[in-house]
Amino acid sequence: MAAQSSTETSALSADGTSVQNGLAAAIPALITALSRNAQSKDGAEALDAAIAKDHDGSVIDNIGTYLQNPNLDDGNGILKHALGGQQESVQQGLSAQTGLDPQMIAKLLQMAAPLVLGMLAKQKQQQGLNADGLSDLLQQERAEQSQKNPDLMGMLTGMLDQDKDGGFMDDVQSMAGKLFGRRNNE
Repeated sequence: MAAQSSTETSALSADGTSVQNGLAAAIPALITALSRNAQSKDGAEALDAAIAKDHDGSVIDNIGTYLQNPNLDDGNGILKHALGGQQESVQQGLSAQTGLDPQMIAKLLQMAAPLVLGMLAKQKQQQGLNADGLSDLLQQERAEQSQKNPDLMGMLTGMLDQDKDGGFMDDVQSMAGKLFGRRNNE
């Protein structure tokens, strides 16, 4: 498994500019997805609990080490929660935007997800944020990203609107209902 991770890392570092461009698209995609999920009380509380349980922010203190051997399994788990059934759609959209292969985008998203949650963990600790505070932080970051790159953020919003009705709260509530409904019934 370690050999596979180092092979994947080597493949990611083959073209630094492509990796940077991919990460520059992947990080706003993750922020958008997390901010959407955190708009509901249940979503914000689930994010807060996940950060408290699994993400202490140490990945940010050791970025160099992490980038040499990223935990793609952890990233994949985060993506399943953050993007749900839209993961492939987001990968395809980012691939079209960046010109990178969808598989490369998948790896970049997996690599970036723990970094984003690590940064949120750092902010949670430094600012003493609770679930509502994390939600507010994500909304602010998403607004800043929208001002910096409205085309990308518009594309991401469209990809995350599952039923293409122009809104996303119904989609988020549906995903949250499925996720939390299964947990409550187990």
